[in-house]
Amino acid sequence: MDVILCHSNADFDSLGAMIGAKHLNPRALIALPAALNANVRRFVGLYRDAFGMVDFAALDPAGIERVILVDAQDPARAGNVRSLVERADVSWEILDHHPLLDRPLPPGPHEIRSVGAATTLLVTRLQKAGEVLSAPEATGMLLGIMEDTGRLSFPSTTPEDAEAQRAKLSLMGVEAKVTEREQSGRQVFRVRVGPFDKKEDADRSKERLEASGVETALVRVQR
Repeated sequence: MDVILCHSNADFDSLGAMIGAKHLNPRALIALPAALNANVRRFVGLYRDAFGMVDFAALDPAGIERVILVDAQDPARAGNVRSLVERADVSWEILDHHPLLDRPLPPGPHEIRSVGAATTLLVTRLQKAGEVLSAPEATGMLLGIMEDTGRLSFPSTTPEDAEAQRAKLSLMGVEAKVTEREQSGRQVFRVRVGPFDKKEDADRSKERLEASGVETALVRVQR
């Protein structure tokens, strides 16, 4: 059995990365921690069955052969997994965007890179593989990037994060582009949809995005 884990008190970036890992590894189970962020809990309530999510505590560790750990490097952050770490027959893959820990990690093919969100790592893999996502998948992953980058405003945000957000909108059928400008001595990214000839068209696009949980703001463009 393959399982996908994240840190306890999972946030949307953890969930988005798990959703991406599940798409790339269809046989793997998304094994949820006991504690979830309140907004994540609501999302899981809507899509738990669609994604085949299970509670990690309900699984028999003896049946686990492979672990994909996202949004964390220390297995202990995923809960009571000591027995899995100690087993030589369990393989590990870690996908994380935080600074590399100064302690040994379980052996495995890990990807640890400094981007704004763990979800971004999965979006890049999905793009390279030419994968097409469902609307719930794209929404969950988009929310992950938005949350961990502060809607692309945090200093840790990279061009790859912005491109990943644009790609997720594209998979939702919304064409967008990335813009970049300097603000207070650092680069700030925005993902923009439009321009629209009519305000009614802009309003409709805004309503559609917000219905998918995407925060938006209308900006008037001088012509």
